[in-house]
Amino acid sequence: MSTVRYFLLAVEIIGLCVFLLPIFVDTMNAGNTIGILFFTALLFVTALFDRVSSFVGLAWRHALGKAVLIAAAVLIAVFITLAALLSALMIKAQLNKPIGKTTVIVLGCKVKGDRPSRMLRYRLDEAYDYLKDNKNAVCIVSGGKGKDEAISEARCMFNYLTSKGISPDRVIMEDKSTNTYQNITFSKEIIKQRNLPENITIVTDGFHQYRASFIAKRCKVKKSYSLSAKTELFFLPTYWVREWAAILYEWVK
Repeated sequence: MSTVRYFLLAVEIIGLCVFLLPIFVDTMNAGNTIGILFFTALLFVTALFDRVSSFVGLAWRHALGKAVLIAAAVLIAVFITLAALLSALMIKAQLNKPIGKTTVIVLGCKVKGDRPSRMLRYRLDEAYDYLKDNKNAVCIVSGGKGKDEAISEARCMFNYLTSKGISPDRVIMEDKSTNTYQNITFSKEIIKQRNLPENITIVTDGFHQYRASFIAKRCKVKKSYSLSAKTELFFLPTYWVREWAAILYEWVK
């Protein structure tokens, strides 16, 4: 086996582990599934390259085999193109920093008991830094109560921000929403009721910013900006790939 093939196998094994390991800390989603299938397929092709290439050569001699191989090549090209396009849009959305007066909306995430999960805490820390530097900004913390949560995500976020010194008058709870569409819709109603700035700044993980801004446009928000929380590198590939699927679903629904 050539040095190049050993190198490819090493890279593919590392890639497979990147998507497998989050499963052991209770993170399993479409991102894991896609990543695991992708790197498993690459490992299979690399490890059995001689047999695979021989099979491809035989298939290419027949019309049906040729059609299947061309279709497979087109699908791979489409996947790579879509992945690049979606990633570019996701990165661009993260760079859309707030300008002027906006209403901050912190999107909810899992609560463990009555405390924020690490992902939610990172979002809250990002919101806290912004509120500390922008003394007149008002924040809507948006998220309902899940079946396995002791309190609503909104209440948890309110408690966290006020415990760090943000005035309760600057933190408004929206505790009915269960998804991003409802986060934006219900928060927009609060903005109208309280005559807050119509332009919004969405606080969420960077990988989620494009989809959140896309939903905000669908909800007829005048202008939305982004404040992106830290995402731990260990989880980033899984959530990034999952977001590709979520964006495509959002586009077509």
